[in-house]
Amino acid sequence: DRVVVQSYASTAASTVITNTANSVDTVFDTNYTIPANTLKAGSTIRIRAFGNVVARNSSDTHTFKIFIGGTAGTAICSYATLGIAAGQSFMLEAYINIRTAGSGGTAFGNGWIMHSAGTVVMAPVTAGFSIDTTLTQQVCVTDRPSAQSSSNQTRLDQLIVDVL
Repeated sequence: DRVVVQSYASTAASTVITNTANSVDTVFDTNYTIPANTLKAGSTIRIRAFGNVVARNSSDTHTFKIFIGGTAGTAICSYATLGIAAGQSFMLEAYINIRTAGSGGTAFGNGWIMHSAGTVVMAPVTAGFSIDTTLTQQVCVTDRPSAQSSSNQTRLDQLIVDVL
């Protein structure tokens, strides 16, 4: 039996992301870094993120992602054409299981994305991936709009990370 210990819960909304280039995954400033050597074989990382599209340019779409290891790491949850309107919410949830620990560690992840218009998309990583558990691992959520516009504005209202 494992005890659930909440590793991180945001206490305020992120800064609004505005006018992001369409070829860039922009990290919300609400994120969490798992300390080095915390993850062991059998560890599970549960990530839940909830946010809002504050404003939207025309019919632009948004790609929201959850990463482990920062944007240079692995995207666990991603959906490329989320046609979400201004004022609507989005939610992402991902699970990562550490299979082996160490500098050559391995993991498997899966997740899903939903928005307030009712669309649910399973967005799994279809194969395992490498993870160096001897290093810190940043858990972050990103947004990438389909076009650059100051009218595209998103905010991450809640981020919860549990390391089990």
